[in-house]
Amino acid sequence: MDPSRQMHVDINSCFASIEQLSNPLLQGKPVAVAAYKSEWGVILAASREAKKLGIGTGTRVGEAKKICPEIVILEPDTPKYRFIHRQLKKILVRYSPRVVAKSIDEFAINFKRVEGNLISTAKEIKKEIAVEIGPWLTVSIGIGPNRFLAKTASNMQKPDGLVEINSNNFENIYKKLDLIKLNGINWRTALRLQLSGIENTWDFYSATRQKLKSIFCSVLGEYWYWRLRGVEIDGKKEEAKKSYSNIYSLKKRAKNRAELLSVIYQLALKSGNKLRRKKRMATGVALWLLLSNGNWNKVGRAKTGMVNGWEIYREAIKLLPTEIKGEVKRVTVYIFDLKPAVWIQDDLFGKRGKFIKLTKTADLINDKFGAGTIIPGTLMEKIKIPDFIGFGQTR
Repeated sequence: MDPSRQMHVDINSCFASIEQLSNPLLQGKPVAVAAYKSEWGVILAASREAKKLGIGTGTRVGEAKKICPEIVILEPDTPKYRFIHRQLKKILVRYSPRVVAKSIDEFAINFKRVEGNLISTAKEIKKEIAVEIGPWLTVSIGIGPNRFLAKTASNMQKPDGLVEINSNNFENIYKKLDLIKLNGINWRTALRLQLSGIENTWDFYSATRQKLKSIFCSVLGEYWYWRLRGVEIDGKKEEAKKSYSNIYSLKKRAKNRAELLSVIYQLALKSGNKLRRKKRMATGVALWLLLSNGNWNKVGRAKTGMVNGWEIYREAIKLLPTEIKGEVKRVTVYIFDLKPAVWIQDDLFGKRGKFIKLTKTADLINDKFGAGTIIPGTLMEKIKIPDFIGFGQTR
């Protein structure tokens, strides 16, 4: 394995810890942040105290209250979480300029061109977080030769952990590490591996490339072979990503087309912001609706590359039927066929070029003050969805 020059920083119980940090009266008490406070709301983050009682991400609010009647349930305060995210990033970039936000609560840091012992660096980062943000907010830090092993290490000791996986200890760690503990391995994949004689991570590492290709029936087997050996492949895979999706579960079921327009717009806005940050454009769009009586979806193509939320929204609503047959519980906007963004030739009057600049400015304002701060006037009277941060997203 190569020397460990990758670090992964993960905020422990992110949303719940930030709420406790901002309100000392909540410290030491079971706290959970849920999409909605109603009985059927789903918990997004639980404090350490709540986790000890068996309450975690995915637990229904009603179930959590049965386990712990005194639990404090809060709805998300996304501006607060973004503020802490930015504060933490300011600390991390002091140690390396190559900091990538993997989600609102996770950062990957590349130290390949930075000298110094990463264990010492990690301890300094923890001290700065305690001083500048607050001692109640803790992070688990993983160190490894590639992003994957650094993230794996960060999950091994929580809360407030610090673990390194390197050429000296990886064998001992792999022999004790369950397959399901590896990021990207769910129980179905673990079962498939076990049926092929791979019982733990050490068996996974020891398998030949040919065997892994046979098990996965794709290039994924090759990826796993190199990933477990500390070779960096995940950064390259991200660059090649061909699609993005944004999902929203409605608090109150929608019954007609008009009620969905604002939801679709704000999901399209999130997708457009991602395109802008990644400097990409999309030519395909799909719309999925989870209905009370089944599923509905439709796929479309844009004549020109979509580069912002308004263009994605315009194409998505073309797919939306005039009559909705059933009550809508969840909406998904999916964009695909992503390519590097290129300058799109203005039309005769330069209208599109001006429009792209205008929407870019609107995106920046929405980034700073929250999604939906600036929206088309035609949507002003429609549903305003809460400004949630999706899993694996930074905003």
